[in-house]
Amino acid sequence: MSSYEFNVTQLRDLPFGDKNIKIITEKKGGWDSRFFILDGKVAVKVPRNITVQHSIIKEKIVTDLLRKELPLPIPDMNLAEIDSIDGNKIIIVIYEMLPGIELQNIHIIGENKIKTSKSLGLFLQKLHNIPDELAQILRSGISNVNNERNETDLELLNSVLEYFEEMRNKTNVSSYIEIMRTSMGSLKQMGTKIVPCHGDFMSNNILYNEIEGKISGIIDWGDFSFRNPIYDFAGLTYEFGEEFLDSMLAAYASNTSPDFREKIVKLSRFVPFITVYFSRHMKKKIRFEKKYIKIELLESGRNQILHVR
Repeated sequence: MSSYEFNVTQLRDLPFGDKNIKIITEKKGGWDSRFFILDGKVAVKVPRNITVQHSIIKEKIVTDLLRKELPLPIPDMNLAEIDSIDGNKIIIVIYEMLPGIELQNIHIIGENKIKTSKSLGLFLQKLHNIPDELAQILRSGISNVNNERNETDLELLNSVLEYFEEMRNKTNVSSYIEIMRTSMGSLKQMGTKIVPCHGDFMSNNILYNEIEGKISGIIDWGDFSFRNPIYDFAGLTYEFGEEFLDSMLAAYASNTSPDFREKIVKLSRFVPFITVYFSRHMKKKIRFEKKYIKIELLESGRNQILHVR
């Protein structure tokens, strides 16, 4: 899929109060978009292709409807247009800058671990239990926005498994397939409960304010969808472990099935493989090792180590 090309100087003409923008800084490493900081106060996300542009439209719909309903901040965002070099219009998003940096392991040491995990558990409890009327409005609002993330839970897992089956002859891939097939056994009976989910609820989309010692925002809602609630727990379980999960679940306190926790843990083992699957259309170098997968995204310059468990 070809990427948009554009003249970065157009960002100086974006609506930004009555000030002229002086400094444009690109933040490297975006998976499917390029990120720019304007004068250190406003963030701009420019999609790399048309599919990501659909995600931006979805994100605007979702955040406008949910912002006042949830206990953690969601940044204000506005849409604008710039021109690509070939004359097409690119829909971009201008974000309010929230204080904080991406959540990291150093932020969840000691008492902070309990405080942070409980805060996130309460957030998911609110998100997964929004009023039915609002949920229906959300369903209607995003129904025509296709960003290729509309598979059901089991369809997604089967797609990931099929993707790796096509690479079975590569070194170590057969062992990955065995991990996935083992986890699939309990996930086939995932249950019928479907709730509003963030869809990419991982540390890179959670902002932490180091000065105040707390979560300061939840960002990147372009993968929002209606899924089984375990989906929103799996990413953080993969990153921070089962003790972090248990603290989240204690705060979540929703009516869940007896095997809810077990299914989250099983799904967390899929996380590195789902990540590779979502990178399938991107230009990349990839290395399959026994204990980890290394991805180098060539367009963004981002490198990622995905540990296999």
